Amino acid sequence: MYSHAVFKEKFDHELLKYILVREKLFKEKLKPFPNDYEAIWEYTKKLVSSGKRLRPYVCYLSYDACGGKKFSDIVGILVSLELLHLSFLVHDDIMDEGKVRHGVATAHEYFAKNISRNIQKNKKQFGISRGLLLGDFLFYWSADIFDKSSRVFSVERRDKARNYYLDMVGETMLGQAIDIELTIKKTASEKDIYIKNYFKTANYTFIRPLQIGATLAGKDGHLKKFFESFGTSSGIAFQMQDDLLDILGTKKSLNKDLFTDLREGQHTIFTQYIFDKGTKEEKKLLRYFWKKKDIKARQHKTIQNLFIRSGAISYGTGLIEHYIRHAYEKIKAFSGNTKVKMKNFQSLLDLITKRVS
Repeated sequence: MYSHAVFKEKFDHELLKYILVREKLFKEKLKPFPNDYEAIWEYTKKLVSSGKRLRPYVCYLSYDACGGKKFSDIVGILVSLELLHLSFLVHDDIMDEGKVRHGVATAHEYFAKNISRNIQKNKKQFGISRGLLLGDFLFYWSADIFDKSSRVFSVERRDKARNYYLDMVGETMLGQAIDIELTIKKTASEKDIYIKNYFKTANYTFIRPLQIGATLAGKDGHLKKFFESFGTSSGIAFQMQDDLLDILGTKKSLNKDLFTDLREGQHTIFTQYIFDKGTKEEKKLLRYFWKKKDIKARQHKTIQNLFIRSGAISYGTGLIEHYIRHAYEKIKAFSGNTKVKMKNFQSLLDLITKRVS
């Protein structure tokens, strides 16, 4: 089993290699036509140069745990999962009007600023249009490499894995639809937030990648319930950690501005606690910063103290610990009933609990 650091180094090389092949094919097709697409490739290479690679790593750990032998057999599938993730991010940033992703301008912002003088169009709209197309390209590349790479496996395994992949695509889009719906609502419930976190994080980042990896290794059947329960608990905890870091993290460690959720009006377990149980003054202060785009650095401490003193941080961290503990218990309960290398899932949880970004 590769550690996350070793995996990331090997994987990043394969991901960039794939993008360079795509760039070459793209340019060859457009060679007869005058074009100005260099910005697309410059940005795509920036986009793939950073990221946790969590989804491909989760899939790899499951594949290895279930007896998968060759990294070379699964690597195309892993690249596919990362490309799908990047596709969703590019479109998500457009919907959220995001400005920065992984320390660089988001796709639509980048394209709006790097526009040819020959293009006579509203710069903002051009950036959005090209950003949408890049997201579509990434999705096409993901589906294409998944299909081609899965051919090294038996028909039964690749068909089942492809179904998991397609289900994941549709379910993540459903999660995004719920997410968008929640951002226009003044109020939400913990149940609403849980459902959003299940589809946008638990299912997409943990459950489906775990199932795909195990399926291609030939051992997913008796692990179905384990993946569902372990993946749900891990994913819910992971998303809550994201929301917590958005409040108490640092711009340096996160590689982005703090309080993204607050600026975008994203309901989280932490904001919901204040809306449900905060004092009148705490609710009023949260409403003041709700969807406020120009939060100043001098206001950061005020916001952080609001979440701490209200009890929201204590409540949320308690839930994170609950879900992490539940995931560890699932590993322990299942360890005596299988020949699967359960230490892989233990190392995944260890990675999650130690994260700072």
